[in-house]
Amino acid sequence: MKEETRIKLQDAYDYCNDNDQSTEFMIQYMMDTAKVSHDCVMSFLYKKSLKQTAEKIKSEEDKKNE
Repeated sequence: MKEETRIKLQDAYDYCNDNDQSTEFMIQYMMDTAKVSHDCVMSFLYKKSLKQTAEKIKSEEDKKNE
């Protein structure tokens, strides 16, 4: 994925979260804003989910080690 596309998807994702939009709206908005396919949006969201989960696990491990 191009960096420009990733930035557009992130901006659209942030907009939807800030404005409490539904998941259905968010996916369509991301597709329209970045001009990408549904699969591309889902891939972005999946990778984002994995990254957030990894960060959460690391944070919990750091707390345990303090």
